[in-house]
Amino acid sequence: RGLSRPRLPEDLDAVRRAAARSEKVLDELSVLLDGTEIGTDLARTDLDALEQRIESLAADRADLETLPRRTELLRRFAFDGLGDLVEDLRTRRVPIEQVGAELELSWWRSVLELIAGAEPTISQYDGTSLSQVAERFRRLDAEYLVHAAARVHAAADETRVETMKAYPDTSRAAIAELARSSTVSIRDLAAKYEDILFAARPAWLASPYLVPQVIPRGRHFDVVIVADGGRLPTAAALPSIVRGEQTVVVGDPLEYGGDSAPSLLDDMLQIAPHVEILRDPHPATEGLRGFAQRRALVGEVVAVPSPIAPEQDRLITVENGRGPVTEGMEYVESTESELRRVTDLVIEHARSRPDRSLAVLTFTEDHARRLMERIMNTVSVIPALRDYFDPAAKEVFTVLPAEQATAVLRDDIIVSVGFGMTPHGRLLHRFGPLSEAGGRKALATVVTRARGRTTVVSSIGVQDLDHTRLRSDGARDLRAMLWVLQGGPDTPVVPHVAALTGSDEEIAPPAPEAARFAPAAHEAAAPLAPSEEETAAEAELSDDDVDAAIEAVLARKSGSPQSAAAAETDASADPADDVAQHQHGLDDRAQDGPVQDGAPEADADTGDDTEGATEPAPAPRAPRELETDALVQDLADRLFRLGLVVQRDFGLSSDRIELALGHPEMPGRLLLAVDTDGAHYVDTPSQRERDRLRAERLEAAGWATERVWSWALFIDPDGEAERIRRALDRALRLVQAEESSDSPTGVGTIRHRLPRPQIPAGHPLSFYSSDDFDAVVEYICSDGRARLEEHLATEVRSFLGFEQRSVLLDVSVSSAIRRYQERQ
Repeated sequence: RGLSRPRLPEDLDAVRRAAARSEKVLDELSVLLDGTEIGTDLARTDLDALEQRIESLAADRADLETLPRRTELLRRFAFDGLGDLVEDLRTRRVPIEQVGAELELSWWRSVLELIAGAEPTISQYDGTSLSQVAERFRRLDAEYLVHAAARVHAAADETRVETMKAYPDTSRAAIAELARSSTVSIRDLAAKYEDILFAARPAWLASPYLVPQVIPRGRHFDVVIVADGGRLPTAAALPSIVRGEQTVVVGDPLEYGGDSAPSLLDDMLQIAPHVEILRDPHPATEGLRGFAQRRALVGEVVAVPSPIAPEQDRLITVENGRGPVTEGMEYVESTESELRRVTDLVIEHARSRPDRSLAVLTFTEDHARRLMERIMNTVSVIPALRDYFDPAAKEVFTVLPAEQATAVLRDDIIVSVGFGMTPHGRLLHRFGPLSEAGGRKALATVVTRARGRTTVVSSIGVQDLDHTRLRSDGARDLRAMLWVLQGGPDTPVVPHVAALTGSDEEIAPPAPEAARFAPAAHEAAAPLAPSEEETAAEAELSDDDVDAAIEAVLARKSGSPQSAAAAETDASADPADDVAQHQHGLDDRAQDGPVQDGAPEADADTGDDTEGATEPAPAPRAPRELETDALVQDLADRLFRLGLVVQRDFGLSSDRIELALGHPEMPGRLLLAVDTDGAHYVDTPSQRERDRLRAERLEAAGWATERVWSWALFIDPDGEAERIRRALDRALRLVQAEESSDSPTGVGTIRHRLPRPQIPAGHPLSFYSSDDFDAVVEYICSDGRARLEEHLATEVRSFLGFEQRSVLLDVSVSSAIRRYQERQ
């Protein structure tokens, strides 16, 4: 076998030159393609893979066409000072879709640096220092208002001294007469010394009914302020009005005074300019409170959101709610079934919810009296409930009619409608105060008296009410309320058709397709079987004729032409049959056996209700939503990543919270309301409203509050998110401490705390004064619990948000505890 002699290739020099050129090209490509996948480690890449890469570069000729333009842009960027930004974006490999946001961020940072350079004091503030300034204003403003009375007294004293100097003889005579024990008439004294008395005492407080007895005739006052104008008759206020140059009437249009005549507020609204204060101190709700406000007020009612989802209002329909038609009455009232059911609900509440106050409200005084007698007679034989019904309790249990309910406010309310049907199952469409001119006010009054849940107990349902026979606003609102409580949507008030077309029919919403059963409701009981006498009588007269005959007889018995004219149906039956049927209706058909309660049948016959329905009314205007900017959205994202519960633009009305925060350890409740200094803050003209009143409203509703400043959020978003997280932890500990300390054993044994002091937490020790420490100690100790001094000191530090102890802090806390102990 022969071996060939090794020899060098003839073109070795050419190969060497080609390899050198290739290596040089690859080095240049490596520099140009640095940072890209295709330009990674070209010198050590396999020849086949290298060939594919080069072919792909050669195929991408489109980039070559734009290369001059890109080169020009890069030069312009560098000339404009953006070269470092381009290099930074290239180094961090920022995705294309985020380049715009990066450019905007860089622009705002440049503006920030320019502002900080022009005004060095701005750069000294962070979120904590800005919050301290706002809190300092808040506290100083509150102190300013506290001392307002002293300033007014000082000004009045100066005026009195100047007046006495101007009239020395008259002043001495007036003082001598005032010191005389025989002086009994203030009116005569005021008339005699008119020159000095009204100047010496510029402000007078008196009942409108006493004004004619204590103030002589004449215009003695620049301004007369009439409070409670929604319940005061105009005639009673006239003596006060004529004694002043100008009159200001303050009143609630929802208040019901029991009189169908217009109130002073009603008359003034017709003739004088007015300002509507549509802010509800109660947290916003979608229940009966909102229902009443939408039907009785014009415009959106503004209220802060509630941190806890409120209990749903409920309807309990009483079956077999029938009773006799007593002589002199225009309606059936206080049926045995409803009296028994309301009494059971009161006793159930006293046993299961003893820490919540309760009142029962009705529409008539007679029904309230019967309910009170029944409840008190039942409670008197149950010794375990006597503490709850103690007359000395702070919010004592009571039963009141609508005309006396305006001053009542309880945790829970039971509204007993009280009206029932005749023994033969017909409903007389007369509803006492609800059928009068002030019926809408009466209904709005009773359903807005609860801080929490309102329970409506009724013997009649939507299917029992004929909307063509409901001529008053109160009666129509009663039907709408029952319809909403049974599950139907609330619709805007529709004008009466008679005002538009002359027709006697009314536009009314159809009955709900499916009723929502009340929690305590059972299946409906079978209807009572009619007796032979009833069958025979009904064979001669139809149900409509029977109902009309009863109302006609009642109108004649009253002897009043107005009553007869006010009858909502016309009687056409024979008078002898009317009297016979009326006497038959007086028989007491009440059953002594147990009565089952239940919600109305979902498929109940609604008669003309569906025929009277029209096209749906336009939906009410939705509440204004806040525009959450990018900074707030970024903060929300950071807080969410910290594991917190975050809700943006939270609220039911236009008074909304930008960020509402909750804690995973307390589900079902939000704790912290976070506002910013964004567009809503800037658009609020009053600094008092921006920095104090809004925070106080939120805290009164159960929120802890924090303000986030755009400057601090832009500079240090992570630090602001951490600050908010610490504030939420403090709010969580505070709520948990309050819940653990509230262990009620009955209403008579609960000791209520003092109002929570409006002292912000989380500030440096130098921010707090000794008065702040004293207020916190007194507040914590006001629950009556025994504590060791070291435990009390721990609660004080936790209340103020101090996570680390120091010598100065311990001295401040112990000194406040010692001062509290010395005051006891």
